[in-house]
Amino acid sequence: MAATRSKGIKISILQTKDESTLIEYQDAAGYPCRAYLPTLEVEGKDKISKATLDLAIPFGIPWAAMLDLSDLTPERIEQELHKFGIWTRADLDHKDRLLIRLATNMITQAVRSAAEKG
Repeated sequence: MAATRSKGIKISILQTKDESTLIEYQDAAGYPCRAYLPTLEVEGKDKISKATLDLAIPFGIPWAAMLDLSDLTPERIEQELHKFGIWTRADLDHKDRLLIRLATNMITQAVRSAAEKG
């Protein structure tokens, strides 16, 4: 008979200050998440229940809610590609590093704008 896995959500304790503890866990899709819980709820534990996790206060900026990507239209991307001299597939093949810079610039602008809102 195979051993049954204990139920609960695996957590890592990152920081404890007074009665509050910052934890990290993975959501259902496997992405890392962080949240605050009362220290008494997590002290000495490596797993918690879904009910306990539902009480947690999320940590960090809620990027998905704050990011405004409405300016990243196909037309705007085309304009930026042209500004960088990328007009054809051959241009793209020869200037792929510029494409990375272009994408980084556009994403950085969106993220900084979201951070200023939060």
